[in-house]
Amino acid sequence: MEKFNFTLSKKLISLFILVFISYYSYSQCTNITSYGSATASTVAGTTVTISTCNFQSEYSTVSGFVAGNTYSLTYSLGGCITVHSGSGSGPVVTSGTSPLTFSPVASGTYYIAYNTNCSTCATASSCGTSAVTTVVGSPPPPPPPALTNDEPCNAIALTPTSTCSYTTYTNAGATATAGVTAPGCSSYSGGDVWFSVVVPAGGSLIFDSQTGVITDGGMALYSGTCGSLTLIACDDDGSVNGLMPMISATSLVAGSTIWVRFWEYGNDNNGTFGLCVTAPTPPPVQPPCTNLGFESGFTGWYGTAGGSNDGAVGAPSPLYVPTAFNTTATTQTTIMNAGTDPYGGFPVVFSGTASARIGNASTIETYSAGSLQQTFSVTAANTNFTYSYAVVLQDGGSGHTDNVQPFFNVNVYDQLGNPITCGTYIMVAPGAGYILAPGYTDVYYKPWSTVSVNLAPYVGQNVTVKIVASDCAWEAHFGYAYLDCSCSPFGIINPAIICAGQSATLTAPPGAASYSWSPGGATTQTITVSPLSTTNYTCNMTTSGVTPCPVTLTTTVTVNSTPTVTVLPATICLGSSTTLTATPSLAGGTYLWAPGGQTTQSILVSPASNTVYTVTYTNGCVSTATALVTVNNCGCTLTASNTGPVCVSGTFNLSTTAVTGATGYSWSGPSSYSSNVQNPTGIVAPATAGTYVYTVTATTATSTCTANTSVTVNASIIPTFNAVAPICAGAALAALPLNSTNIPAISGTWSPPLNNTSTTTYTFSPTAGQCATTQTLTITVNPLPTVTVNSPTVCSGLS
Repeated sequence: MEKFNFTLSKKLISLFILVFISYYSYSQCTNITSYGSATASTVAGTTVTISTCNFQSEYSTVSGFVAGNTYSLTYSLGGCITVHSGSGSGPVVTSGTSPLTFSPVASGTYYIAYNTNCSTCATASSCGTSAVTTVVGSPPPPPPPALTNDEPCNAIALTPTSTCSYTTYTNAGATATAGVTAPGCSSYSGGDVWFSVVVPAGGSLIFDSQTGVITDGGMALYSGTCGSLTLIACDDDGSVNGLMPMISATSLVAGSTIWVRFWEYGNDNNGTFGLCVTAPTPPPVQPPCTNLGFESGFTGWYGTAGGSNDGAVGAPSPLYVPTAFNTTATTQTTIMNAGTDPYGGFPVVFSGTASARIGNASTIETYSAGSLQQTFSVTAANTNFTYSYAVVLQDGGSGHTDNVQPFFNVNVYDQLGNPITCGTYIMVAPGAGYILAPGYTDVYYKPWSTVSVNLAPYVGQNVTVKIVASDCAWEAHFGYAYLDCSCSPFGIINPAIICAGQSATLTAPPGAASYSWSPGGATTQTITVSPLSTTNYTCNMTTSGVTPCPVTLTTTVTVNSTPTVTVLPATICLGSSTTLTATPSLAGGTYLWAPGGQTTQSILVSPASNTVYTVTYTNGCVSTATALVTVNNCGCTLTASNTGPVCVSGTFNLSTTAVTGATGYSWSGPSSYSSNVQNPTGIVAPATAGTYVYTVTATTATSTCTANTSVTVNASIIPTFNAVAPICAGAALAALPLNSTNIPAISGTWSPPLNNTSTTTYTFSPTAGQCATTQTLTITVNPLPTVTVNSPTVCSGLS
């Protein structure tokens, strides 16, 4: 049964008729269901509400009892109250009908059970308000200082502490703040006071209040400046201290100022109240890609548990209020390893061997919501943060607007706490795209979906991912989600190089709402392309989430031409061998022969029968060639030789041994060479350097035999020489060098003879046997200058 939302009715409780029966024969009742908690006040005359809705089958946990003080325990439905120590089923300290006077002999925590009567310990399906009033205790605290913080710009500055220590303030005499819209919760009617807090590095703050004169308060948080405020959160009864507010705010911008607005519910009982601000220890920063798939449990993840309060009017979801920090040991966070979801039938693990479940399918328990978060550094290796999720939400039905429904959300924040909106996802029951679970009228599910978040703009920063799943704010409808994450570089996954005629598969990041590729116009995440030449591809994608973001990605598919390779066939006699050589069009690749498995360019084979050999050549792309080795049963012996090595386009001779009874010889070789001469001469070598096989076949009346000879064809080298400086006619001229400057040097002779009287071009002729071309060298001879002296005529006696 759903617990009522007393936010709207607690001031109207007098409209209800409270009927109860008192019993005089007491027993000691023990209940097994825990709900509600509070801290008893030490101040005499102070009443603390434990819960506005305790069922007559539950017990509440109340701390802060002081030995020697006297307390009055009340339950609005009357009936039996039993006090236990140690636990909800521990020893009974006292029991009786409401109101029950209790004077503990030991300070500490006690457990208060509620039943319809004390004789049968019966239960009922209705609930009432439970409270504890300090009758005898310490005197009231001194009055707070005079009111100074009636307006935001006069806010009292608060300093967060590690533990809550309430400081007493007052709103007596406060007026309604001008120019700031009413916060929308806790019956705001004015009489508000203001406080301010600077957000610490962790980005999380907890604001809690305690009763004083005020026993029912409201509180709201704002960002911005005191003259321009933006509402962040608003709360009514979130505190364990009765009807007082509490707000736990996370992912705040570090260094910014948060403004706190506090008022009394209805503005009709103003006075003192307590307020404290605590800052939870922030989660540590994890290295990139730390256990995102939960294969190592919750290592690297930071968990919280708590509940959710009504969100502000018009808010997209309730407000999550964590009360337990840095823990994954609650029912709100569970590692899943196998199985299917009981409502949706989908697998509970997305990929790998594990996923995490946040929330559960139970309601009205200690925690009704939970979260997981991780703060990690961003490098080029993890700019694509991908989260996959599956969700089950129960619809609260009539009266449940979005701000109270079960919900699931994902938020990503930069290192200052600013939201990265492209990664935000918020969904409440039943939600667009959700499917009604078979056999249910109010349970909806969404199977696994994936969202990618582009973190490229945040390389070098720390970002935080936070996921929350929650029951409804009124705690009677459940919500939970499964989570699996991963990371990779943000971009298009593709092969950098393909070969002509091949295809390439291009994959954009998953989870986008839309994809558009060009060229081609495809609209899927993955496409297959077969470009004829190197081509640039662009993918325009729009991310999923509350705020879709456009992203443009580009990649280049490089198309390499396929190299060719050739192998010449050969004919041998049975028992003989031959060398097969692969000649590629593009050097630098690898070879693989079959049969045999050799990986060299040339192989020596001796097949017993005709055999086809295949060479596979790989140089970025793959090419193959085959050669047939024909095996003859020659019955004669034949050998072949040549006068090589020879230079390209040079000439050489072939020779073979004589075969007795031979009726003819025939030669074959590259470039369709053939000859019927036994020992051909003056054969012109191929114009390309390499090793070439020439085959000779001798035929007798009874048999045929063959032999091969390999001719090495070397490339021609151009000799190089140092230039000779010009000389004057008749000057000495040094002999020209007979060896070139090449390494190794080319030797040869010069012609014509040296001439030191006129400019002459000399020709270098390499010595035979070297693969080298002729070379010329010009020596400039400058003529000698002509000097002319004139003899003038003069008169005698003159000079």
